[in-house]
Amino acid sequence: MAWKAHYREVFDHGIREAMCCLGRAKYLAVLEEDEVYSVARLLGELVAYRASGTGHLELLAGLALLQKHGNLPDLQTDLVEAPHKLMREAAVLHPFAEACYTGPLLDVGRNPILFPCAWVYRQGVLTPWARLRRPALDGDNWWRGHAAAFLRFVNIAPTALVRGRVRQSKREAAYFVVVLHDKKTVLIGVRGTETPEDLITDGLCRECAFTMEDLDGLVKLWRP
Repeated sequence: MAWKAHYREVFDHGIREAMCCLGRAKYLAVLEEDEVYSVARLLGELVAYRASGTGHLELLAGLALLQKHGNLPDLQTDLVEAPHKLMREAAVLHPFAEACYTGPLLDVGRNPILFPCAWVYRQGVLTPWARLRRPALDGDNWWRGHAAAFLRFVNIAPTALVRGRVRQSKREAAYFVVVLHDKKTVLIGVRGTETPEDLITDGLCRECAFTMEDLDGLVKLWRP
């Protein structure tokens, strides 16, 4: 328990200082238990093997030996033909998955030198007069730039984006809900890891069931 408490405190202070360096000073002033505390407690339990006197290098050496002498599963060498229907569906849905990254991360890889200009253009900063035509997302900036970035990347009408959230607090993930009437489809795009808050969410996320109440909420979005 002493080792757990020690490493929990080390990880807690380290994560808060790192978040502060990334511009999230609010985490440095939190006194009660929050999401940073939960991640630090989990990491502290993971390194509790130090209580037995085991060093970090000894643990890594043991894991390497287990991997070396473990029985590897037989690899399947038979090639399976890719289902064309699922491939076409994935090709249609993939741009929506990419569009969920409405921050500068999406433009860094594609425009490594001029990515600030590409991000400003995609956020619609140069067209503030079109602000009211864009949907209002929870946590979006004044000119509704995250909505503009999403719509511009997938090239759909503003009315197709019916709901979304880009504000992040208390382990809330960013998401976008799109209704495609011509395809009779409702798309839910949940953003992956883009911000430091996403890293904390990754460390605490767990699987949950998709309930009928969630489906009822989606049905209400559909207006033929």
